[in-house]
Amino acid sequence: MAEENYTKRELDDHFVIVNQKLDGISTKVEKTNGRVKLLEIWRAGIVGALGVITAIVIPMLMYIYFDKLGQIQTETASLSDKVSAIQKILSDAEITK
Repeated sequence: MAEENYTKRELDDHFVIVNQKLDGISTKVEKTNGRVKLLEIWRAGIVGALGVITAIVIPMLMYIYFDKLGQIQTETASLSDKVSAIQKILSDAEITK
């Protein structure tokens, strides 16, 4: 490779070009970092919301579901007892005829 001798002016011009390109790259990196930071904030919000749903909402829904299930079973047992009592009364009434 042949050795080229540059003048001070040519070197200064090249440094200016290199600095302009580095400034452009730096600007793009700052934009990208800003976008990534925004995405990380969104991700943290979603993860937090899922944590709240998992820790609070799902157990609350399960409590309500099983509480209602217990009430239904109690009402079913009560109705079953009433039906049995009515059947007994009807069968006693038929025996006494």
